[in-house]
Amino acid sequence: MATVEIENSNLVSTIQIEMDKRLGGFIPPKDAVRMYKTMFIGATAYLAAVKTTKNPVAFTVEDQEGNFIVGAVVEYNEAPEEEDDVLGNWMYYWTFNKSDIPENATVYEVKNTQTHEIIATAAWEHTSARFEGTESMINTFILGFDVLKDHLMENAIEGDTYELVYPGVFKAMAAIEDGEKVISITPDGLIKKMIKDDAALEEKAKTA
Repeated sequence: MATVEIENSNLVSTIQIEMDKRLGGFIPPKDAVRMYKTMFIGATAYLAAVKTTKNPVAFTVEDQEGNFIVGAVVEYNEAPEEEDDVLGNWMYYWTFNKSDIPENATVYEVKNTQTHEIIATAAWEHTSARFEGTESMINTFILGFDVLKDHLMENAIEGDTYELVYPGVFKAMAAIEDGEKVISITPDGLIKKMIKDDAALEEKAKTA
């Protein structure tokens, strides 16, 4: 397995190039890395605020033409009825495949401005990042995850696995299986903890 930490990957320079090309702005390497932590924390904070035990909830990012780029889903798994002393738990996952979003999920897309206040607040509290308004936030999410998705597709390796790691934020993998490129992304560390407050499920999980 070829494992690369994000700050040592060419994803950083690609973000710099695409930021200048698409949005007409310069972003230093450290800020290009921090941008991913900001986006993951923002999306996760929003899902943590709106999660419910009744049905899955998803946060998605689509480009300006409505093409799916990435999505995050949180759903509640009930504990077995025969185990009274066992609490249920939250399942939290990210996906590049729209078909992985449950049909019964309540979906909040990044262009839905009701998500923005919580995202902006969490971004500032955790990474001291500020967005220059609604369009800046939307364009950052679209560009960031579009470039990440392309990066993984370009690094899919025949006979091996490419792993991109941002410690405490995410782990992403790319490979070729049965002749097809397969990419995945998994939240890590703080990002998982923001959702999986299992000890407080009975008090804090929403039921309506």
